[in-house]
Amino acid sequence: MSNFNLFLSTRQNKKLYKFLINSTKNNAELILGQQLEIVYFKQKKFPSINFIIFLILTILNGAFFFNKKFINLKYSSYQIGRYVLSHCMRKGGFYSNKFNFWYLKFKFLIVAGKLLNSLDQINDSVKAAYIDHGMYINGILLQVAIKKRILIYSNGYPKGIFCYDFRSSRKKKLNMQYEDFIKLKPRNINHKQLIATKKALKKICCYKELYPWMLKAKFLQFKKKIDLKKFTHVIYTHSFLEVRYIFGNDGFLGYEDWLEFTIKELVKNKDNYILVKAHPNFYTNNFTDHNYIDLEIFQKIKNKFKNELNLYFMDYSYKNYDLLTKLNKKTIVVARHSNALMEAIYFGFKVIFSSAVTWDVDYLRSDNCWKNKDDYSVLLRKDWTKLYFFSKTLFYRLSYDFFCNPKHSFGKDLWVNIISDYYKIPYTELEKKISTTIQKDQNFNKLINKISSRSIFYEKVS
Repeated sequence: MSNFNLFLSTRQNKKLYKFLINSTKNNAELILGQQLEIVYFKQKKFPSINFIIFLILTILNGAFFFNKKFINLKYSSYQIGRYVLSHCMRKGGFYSNKFNFWYLKFKFLIVAGKLLNSLDQINDSVKAAYIDHGMYINGILLQVAIKKRILIYSNGYPKGIFCYDFRSSRKKKLNMQYEDFIKLKPRNINHKQLIATKKALKKICCYKELYPWMLKAKFLQFKKKIDLKKFTHVIYTHSFLEVRYIFGNDGFLGYEDWLEFTIKELVKNKDNYILVKAHPNFYTNNFTDHNYIDLEIFQKIKNKFKNELNLYFMDYSYKNYDLLTKLNKKTIVVARHSNALMEAIYFGFKVIFSSAVTWDVDYLRSDNCWKNKDDYSVLLRKDWTKLYFFSKTLFYRLSYDFFCNPKHSFGKDLWVNIISDYYKIPYTELEKKISTTIQKDQNFNKLINKISSRSIFYEKVS
């Protein structure tokens, strides 16, 4: 094996990852003009003594127990708190009790220590790396790889496979975090692209074509005899187990505290009439392994605010199209980063949303956007006349990138769509049905080359 031309992967080269790792390696070879050999990252068995001391001090000074402090934990020059916390919260067990949560935090801090004690594997021989799930604990490895100024590959919503080339990047660019990789920065679009965008928006927003993850949802009719035009605000809930901090930190530790904070702020004004719309997965069997926890949390919040007379909980699955076409156009829509925001903007509503959203809010400037709790409180107190519409020009640019970009999550060149089309397996079932014998397929290399050349978003970081 060459000592100087390595492609490092955090995942084993099996099943669907066989496509991901081989196609990204091929792409790196084309960019670098040299052959690479795959090696796999292996964490050491124990953290370093220095990290053990750091862990003990974190417990003694109380930062371990208080998430507002924990999320900002750093070791050396690396952010670790937010990635450990996010990794803990992907486990349904974090919600059951605080002692279980403390156990998870301790467990994954130890894992973080093992990763940090294994960084000699990201050495000068490594020219490119595939880092999987960088929104979780692998976000620590992502930061290390950035500082090594190599090609970094990953895969995630909404971009699909992406590559960032740090070989000639300036020092200030070496502090990027996962959200800087995944957020959209759409460019100008031409007339033909605008027409394609409007067609795609009509399909999605008018429910002529469902999001893939909504196919299992069973939508009901509106149950109550309430005039929907009376509502001043609609709050879109999120799955409480959804990935934390994937698009950054907006001042809220999770979706539960965000929802409670939003309700408390809005019910203070008795002229407000607020509808809280449940996420469809709360009432969809087998949507996730832990969707029963989502429902449990939602019911707890509903009971907490049951005496608020200007608040109504829509506690069943209801099509967003049916809701948005019945509301008063002066209803304010509130969410963090839901796709429902796109639908609300499409139907002409003013929206309040987080800076931790799927697009770069500094690049696509937005007025009704918060970056911290204080900003958010101010926005929630504003009436409709003091808020702004989202720019139509920016909205169409964003929508094209989101729904029509062939490489991204709804595009024909998304890597799983290429595999799905070839094997005639719905891409929602690929992970279960794809055979471990795919490397014997005579067209396997053709698929790898096709993904390598058509599916990967590339950006040079200068």
